[in-house]
Amino acid sequence: MSMRARATVSGVVRRCAAAVMLVATAGGLGAACAETMGTLAHDDRLTVRGLTQLEPDRLARALVADDELLLLSRPLANRKFFLSAVGSKATLVLQRQGFAEARATARVERDGDGERVVVDVVEGPRQSAGAIEISGLPDELAQGLHRWLQSPRPPPGSVPQASDVEGGWSGVRWVDSRGLPAAMEPPAWSRGQPAAFDPHHLRIVRAAIARFLKDEGYFAAALLVDRQKPSRRAADAAAPAADAPACDVAIRPGADGATLAIEFRNLPPPAVLRGVEVLPGARTSAADVQQAIGIVPGGRVTERDRLAWREALRLTGRFIRHEVKLRELPPADEDAGAQGVVAVFDLADYSPATRLAEPLSRAERVMLACREWLLKTLADDDDLVVTWARAADDGPVGEPLGALVVSTRSGMLLTALPGNPDACGVAVSGDGLGCFLPRGGGRFEIPLPLRRRVAATVEVSLVETVDVGRHLYHRTVGATCAVEPLPRDADAALAVMARIEPVACLAFVHEGNPRLDWEGNDLVVTTPEAAVRFDAGTGRLLSLRLADGTTITLEAAPGRLAPDLARLREAAGDDVARCDAIVSSAIGFFTNETLASVLDRIVAAVDPAGSAAAWRERLGTIAAELRRAAAAGGFVAADRAVADVIDRVAERAAASTLAIPGAETAAVDDDPAAALTRTATVTAWRWTEKACGRDAWPAALTRVAAYAVTRDSTVLSEVTAYLASSRHGPLAYLAAATAAPMPAVAAALARQGQQRLTAEAFHQDCRPLLAVLDECGLDRCVVAVLRIITDDEARRFGETLVQDPRFLLPLIQDLRGRKSDDAAVAALPEALDRWWKESLHEAVSSALDSRLGVQTADRPATPGQPAQVR
Repeated sequence: MSMRARATVSGVVRRCAAAVMLVATAGGLGAACAETMGTLAHDDRLTVRGLTQLEPDRLARALVADDELLLLSRPLANRKFFLSAVGSKATLVLQRQGFAEARATARVERDGDGERVVVDVVEGPRQSAGAIEISGLPDELAQGLHRWLQSPRPPPGSVPQASDVEGGWSGVRWVDSRGLPAAMEPPAWSRGQPAAFDPHHLRIVRAAIARFLKDEGYFAAALLVDRQKPSRRAADAAAPAADAPACDVAIRPGADGATLAIEFRNLPPPAVLRGVEVLPGARTSAADVQQAIGIVPGGRVTERDRLAWREALRLTGRFIRHEVKLRELPPADEDAGAQGVVAVFDLADYSPATRLAEPLSRAERVMLACREWLLKTLADDDDLVVTWARAADDGPVGEPLGALVVSTRSGMLLTALPGNPDACGVAVSGDGLGCFLPRGGGRFEIPLPLRRRVAATVEVSLVETVDVGRHLYHRTVGATCAVEPLPRDADAALAVMARIEPVACLAFVHEGNPRLDWEGNDLVVTTPEAAVRFDAGTGRLLSLRLADGTTITLEAAPGRLAPDLARLREAAGDDVARCDAIVSSAIGFFTNETLASVLDRIVAAVDPAGSAAAWRERLGTIAAELRRAAAAGGFVAADRAVADVIDRVAERAAASTLAIPGAETAAVDDDPAAALTRTATVTAWRWTEKACGRDAWPAALTRVAAYAVTRDSTVLSEVTAYLASSRHGPLAYLAAATAAPMPAVAAALARQGQQRLTAEAFHQDCRPLLAVLDECGLDRCVVAVLRIITDDEARRFGETLVQDPRFLLPLIQDLRGRKSDDAAVAALPEALDRWWKESLHEAVSSALDSRLGVQTADRPATPGQPAQVR
């Protein structure tokens, strides 16, 4: 590492350490003058009083489920600030429900069970949404705005496409980035429904008006609506002239309901396209763009036009980048009564492809047709069926090994050995999650009572890099996941979709020096890795033959998933899943001999060398022990815990909970993976606080994780509090040091852990761990599994985990020496004590030592320890 880089990283560490010190000092000073949350938790004990026109429990559930309030409820948080936030949130909820004059205040109430939050509500009259009054717009434009505000709207970024409908009429449909129909946003104003008076909804209304004006070409007028509040500098300036353009939007209460009043003064004119420009650096000219996508300067231009032009260039497959912006011309260049704009295209050409001014080659047209076929199959009622098979000794294709059926609406089915009496499969469908065995071996199906689904999107794109003046291109394949409301025409909790960039399809016949052969009406693209066959007429991908002989075929089959699933279900026989004993019944199902024999068939097909055969006997022994433990009631506690979770999920799915205003737009720009991670961390926070208490180290660690994921600076204060806590022992500090991303912070945590290497501190760490295991019913599960591990296996696990074969032996031998699983569970604290004295203490001490020394280039790591850079 260079001296400059080392100094930069060291400076970052010093600044972070200083920030931790500053937060610790500020936290100490703040605690002296403000009461902290302490034992007051943001949980189900929250109570709402004074609400008569709505169910108080609905408001209470909405407040408890709000993540922002949870983030304000940590033990060291300011209690007064938290209560104020609860009151403000409750007031916003009531304003969204039509209570314009509602006021809510939160206070703390003490009783025999401790402290809880009580929200006192003063409702006031409730109003419904009434008329919309619009002034200052031409009649036709005003009528269009009326319809727009009271109708479902396409989301920002969706692309308009012309479409023909029944009866000879033509219209516009909106599609998302995957080519699927866009999920429409709810109307901004619904007459007869509760009027929304909260500021968040007023911003939604203003954004909807601005969006409508842009779609009609009134860009200057849309800017007036987008302008929420003048800045302080603007407020200090002179008042605007009386004839200056302006737009006022307000929601006024009234005797006959609330009125949405929209007033324009001196409406700016619509935009007129004066010309087309292409930024320097592209080989495509402005004339090429105009001719290719039919742009004619001189007419009105709208936001819909801009989006359609951008999408049209994307679909040609010629461009890595294809952005379009509209630039205003100076007033001196404008005609009277019109706003002149120029369409500016920012393009990055894919140089191997045919130029925009020339027709695509035949092979390139087939690639774009293949993309359209695949996306249409996923979007329509057809199911995409992927089958793969190994080459046979006496022919081109042997027995199929597996088949995957993907339906955007109905879910997904993966079948092993399709068409064989031993066929088995796994499915995610409208009936839930299921696993199916052949020959009457049984099935295991769990219903998923959800109103949301996980949408997994496979993304294929082309990336450009420049190396010594050469432009290099390579395809990238990634995947994103998002949780979204379940569409009306879908019933499965999982949907698999695709976003395929057209330019990445064209690259398939250009990158890697592929050989292109035409065999009748088929195009065969051959590379060292595979040979792919396409139907030139439809673009359908017919087959893909890999270098090892595996052949993959694709087809579109209407409604294929349902009958295939029905056949597997019929062959499997009875459903052995029990909602009141999910864990026990799952162990009985997934360890039975029928499943083992099927797995043997699959392993033999994909692993002819038999490298996995050595594990077969031992896995069979473990399966038999698990069945014995389940039959003896070893997993009853886990069954109860899982059943409780299922009941809660079902109740939450069926319950109607009020939405917190602002939450619907808070995470619009979030990465889906980050949003899921944030949901997971705050859920873990709630659960660990309930399971082992707010002060326990697992709850403290989940709080730190939640603040880190949400990028909240409070994480510094939580880390400082974690370091200063006298309740944490060596396991707590080792867990925190392992998770810490900064070596300096990890070293500080490890140093604290070294000072707490005592049996008493270890006992303190074990209490919340045992409480967590008991809460979820895993204590008996863990004991049952540990008791079937042999000494030789324990040595191998210890060598793999910590390079010490003796590591697990004391715990395994102690638990295995007990008379029964019940006796082993009762003796678990004693077994942990023996483990600590004989091997765990040494292992934890060594692990803490390894995190103390921050390694640099001039101070190498010890053998077996990776170097860390400061």
